[in-house]
Amino acid sequence: MALGGVRSASGSRFLLGSLFSIFLLLAISVSTSIVHAQSADFSMRTVFRGEGLPQGSSDNYNEANVTSLYGFSGYVNLSATVAPILSNGPTASFYVSSVSVPSGGSGATAILVSTVSNTPLGNYTVTITGTSGTLSHTTSFWLYVSAPYQPPDFVVTAHPSLVTAPLSPHLVVNVSSNITLTSLNGFSGTITLSFNTLPAVLEYQLTYNANPIPGGTLLLTNSFTNAGAALISVTELTFNLGFGSYVPSTGLPLNLTGGENKVLTVRIMIPLTATMGNQSLVATLEWIYYAPSQGLWLPGPTRYASGSISVSQSSISATLGQIMRLTEAIANLGPWLLVGYVMVVMSGAMLVIRHDKKKQKNLRSHQSLPSNQ
Repeated sequence: MALGGVRSASGSRFLLGSLFSIFLLLAISVSTSIVHAQSADFSMRTVFRGEGLPQGSSDNYNEANVTSLYGFSGYVNLSATVAPILSNGPTASFYVSSVSVPSGGSGATAILVSTVSNTPLGNYTVTITGTSGTLSHTTSFWLYVSAPYQPPDFVVTAHPSLVTAPLSPHLVVNVSSNITLTSLNGFSGTITLSFNTLPAVLEYQLTYNANPIPGGTLLLTNSFTNAGAALISVTELTFNLGFGSYVPSTGLPLNLTGGENKVLTVRIMIPLTATMGNQSLVATLEWIYYAPSQGLWLPGPTRYASGSISVSQSSISATLGQIMRLTEAIANLGPWLLVGYVMVVMSGAMLVIRHDKKKQKNLRSHQSLPSNQ
C-alpha cells in the first residue's frame, strides 16, 4: 500500500510539472506572437527653428520629420492647418507634400510659413497631419506673428494744409496753420523747424513698367498735382535713358488750376539694339506759375524723378535683333562688296578683250600666208 502511495504522489508531481511546462511554452508563444503582431506604423515630429515671424514675411526653417516603425515603408501625405483661423491669417505649406519613408529610416520636408502685411498679431498653432492608407498621426508647433521692425521717426502735418491770403495793397492779412509733430515707433527728441515760402507747389510722381523688352514699349505714367492756389503750367518733360533722350510730342504744355490733378502718359519704343540689363531713368520737369500781383509767368524750381529699368531679352526680340545686326553689317559692307564686284567684272572684261585681240592677231597671220598652188 505504501509503495502505491509513493507512485501516486510521484505521478502527480510529474503531471503538474508537465502542465506547468506546457503553460510556460504557451505563455512564451503568446508573448512572441504579440511582439510580432505589431503592425507597421510611423511617427511624426516637427523641428521648429523659427522664433517670431514678422508681418509680411515668410520662412522655411521649420521641418516635418516622419520615422518608420515596425518595418513601415511607403509615402506619407502631409497637410497643415493653422489655428485660430482668421482673415489674412498665416498659412503653412510644404516643399514636398508627400514624404518617402524607407523601412527602418525616416524622411523629412521643409515647412513654409507665410504672413501678409495685415496678418493679425499674436500666437498661432500649426498642426501637421500625416496619412498613409488608414494610418494617421499629427504633430504641431507654435507660431508668433510680430510687427515688423520700424525705426523711430516722426511726421509733420499742417492743419489746414492750404491757406489763402487775399491780395490787398497796403493791407496786412494774417493767416495761420497749426503744425503738429507726431512720434512714430518710440521716437523722442528735439525737432528743429524751418520753412520757406513758394507761391506755387507742384507735386510730381512717375510710375513705369520696369522690365521692358527690345521692340517693346516703355509706358511712363506722369501724375501732376497743383498743391497751391496759383495757376501752374508744365512746359517741358524730358526722359533720359541709357539709349537716348525723349521728349513727349503731345500733351504739353499742361495747365493745372489750384488743387487740380492731371495724368500724362508717355510711350517710348525700346530699340531692338538696346543694351540688355539695368539702365538708369531720369525725368526732368520744367514748369512755370502765374503771379497775379506781377501779372507774370515765373519759373518754378526744376523737378526730377529717377529710377532704373531692366531691359530683358525675349525670343522674338532676340531674332529681330539678329536680323537688324545682320542687315546693318551688310549695309556697312555694301560699298566694299560693290567695289569687289566691279573689280571682278573689269578683270573678266580685260581677259575677254585680251583673248579677242590674240584671236584676231592669229587670224590675220593665217590670212597673210601664201596659198599653195
